[in-house]
Amino acid sequence: MIAGSKPVIRIARNGHCARLLEQGKASYTHVGHDGSGRFRQGVFELHGCRITWSESLH
Repeated sequence: MIAGSKPVIRIARNGHCARLLEQGKASYTHVGHDGSGRFRQGVFELHGCRITWSESLH
């Protein structure tokens, strides 16, 4: 997927995401609720790509 001029890569949340959040190098850009429940989406950039992941909040 391409967003603007940057490729977008979707990944599963992992320890690297957690570390980047703690360091302020990643952030949550969307928080919401759908038929499956609450969720949030995180994002960071790496080598010119936008990396995103989604989390279910139960």
